[in-house]
Amino acid sequence: MATPDGGAALVRAALDTYGRVDILVSNAGILRDALLEDTTPGVLDPVLDVHVKALFHVTRPTWKVMREQGYGRVVNTTSAAGLLGSPHKSNYGTAKAGVAGFTRVLAVEGAEHGIKVNAIAPIAATRMLVKHLGEGSRLDPANTAMVNAVLGRLDPELVAPVVAFLAHEDCPVTREIYTAGAGQIARFFIGRTPGYHHPELSVEDVRDHLAEIRDETGYTVPAGPGKEIAQLLRVTQPGVVPDTLPILGAFASPDVPRAPSSPRTCCHDHRYARFPGTRMLRANGEGAPDAFPRSTASGSDMTCPSTASTNSPSPGEAMRTDIT
Repeated sequence: MATPDGGAALVRAALDTYGRVDILVSNAGILRDALLEDTTPGVLDPVLDVHVKALFHVTRPTWKVMREQGYGRVVNTTSAAGLLGSPHKSNYGTAKAGVAGFTRVLAVEGAEHGIKVNAIAPIAATRMLVKHLGEGSRLDPANTAMVNAVLGRLDPELVAPVVAFLAHEDCPVTREIYTAGAGQIARFFIGRTPGYHHPELSVEDVRDHLAEIRDETGYTVPAGPGKEIAQLLRVTQPGVVPDTLPILGAFASPDVPRAPSSPRTCCHDHRYARFPGTRMLRANGEGAPDAFPRSTASGSDMTCPSTASTNSPSPGEAMRTDIT
């Protein structure tokens, strides 16, 4: 799907066969690992073409169909290589971080049209991964056996239930990223520390207060750019009520869709109503949530109840990323 025409043809074929398109799962991917100094355009462009441009070319015509029918589920595939960083993967990490951003933006745009958009960051022994490890392996037999034992637990079939749930009509969440592998599922999210404020900030202030700036105690997970700006204004302009400022309308909170003017018809021909996406914060990253309750809460920010302040999350802490 390297061209717009290719994406449009795929969607037309689906419409001709099934009459509508309710679900889009984008999972195509390639690897072209190299150090940055060796990442020439010939190494960069194919990865961006497959992971980003093809995603765009398929999603755009699908999006038009989903908007018109007032319903859709989109599941994209990102990677910890883009969310957390991984050596030799400047091209792949860039592409996968782009997928994460694309997912969040579409969730904002699709909220009022009954379209929910999420992403997975799978950990699985796919053919691509196994082939890649085989090509670059310099391990001795003992370590090779250990790697194979680990890969044996990473059955891709254990990621499939997560995709199926996110693609289901009952899925209550949107604009979220889930990591899944070996039967474990957790959520990646982007947090904001309370930080430090000085009205005449200097380089020395940044240096002297770096620990406070980085301290994750009491971090929040803003619901969108408007909520993040509101947090800034509460600190920098006390007494102002940020939520009432007209400028924040340009950064409207994305994951609290307006109530539908009327119910819409889903793919199973019964009526449904949309609910705001539930933002789930867990103090530990172990296991799956007990449930995915539909939330009727407003789009207020959520504050982490834990007081973890280490640089790297331990197995029992919440998973955090430093992406902005």
